[in-house]
Amino acid sequence: MMKLIPVLVLLTLAGIGGTGYFYWEYQKAQKEIKTIKTDPSTAQKAAQEEVKKLTAEVGMLVELPQDEDPTVATVIDAEKLKEQPFFAKTQNDDKVLIYTKAKKAILYRPSTKKIIDIGPIRDVQDESGQAGDQAASPSPSPANVVVTLYNGTNNAGLTNKVETTLKSKYTNLDIRRDSSVKKEYENTLVVDLSGKFKDMVKNIITTLSAQSGPLPEGEVKPTTDVLVIVGKDAI
Repeated sequence: MMKLIPVLVLLTLAGIGGTGYFYWEYQKAQKEIKTIKTDPSTAQKAAQEEVKKLTAEVGMLVELPQDEDPTVATVIDAEKLKEQPFFAKTQNDDKVLIYTKAKKAILYRPSTKKIIDIGPIRDVQDESGQAGDQAASPSPSPANVVVTLYNGTNNAGLTNKVETTLKSKYTNLDIRRDSSVKKEYENTLVVDLSGKFKDMVKNIITTLSAQSGPLPEGEVKPTTDVLVIVGKDAI
């Protein structure tokens, strides 16, 4: 069942036994609460429609879990979240899609239709110490994924083109450009160097319609999280 936090909440992180949870503050949502009390069926339908719209938009940018619907919340006081790495770049009205089974949270900006960050979540322990999935928080993750782009062809400007494509979809990429040793790459290749950002690596592969694989023999290994060797298929 689709779930939408009905009051368009303020997100804050608080620690419980080393884990964390989303604390939902309802003070600024009296109108929404009244609507739910007086006409719950209408409110539920509206919530389901919003979740459906958001998942459709985000699903165009990244592969989403297929076996569950997310809980959705809205950031209404971004400044109170800035110290948390996951929310380092958040703005008011950003949406958080929380997939408890997949243990994944996605920070999305509807105004620009961009994914701001993707991070893992952890189950929350209630006061009795029992874990639950009704609330979860992204665990700390670096704000940026560092990506090196190698031009694997003799065609100038390809890495600039790919950088523009990636930055139009993801705001948490720190991109560097260089040239590969070899220049005969027909297909774009994505190499996961650090193994820390498997979801983002999958997203980059999908966005670029690229192949994945190990670092080709003879190429210089950059000290970044991901290497993208841009091939002729990007022309």
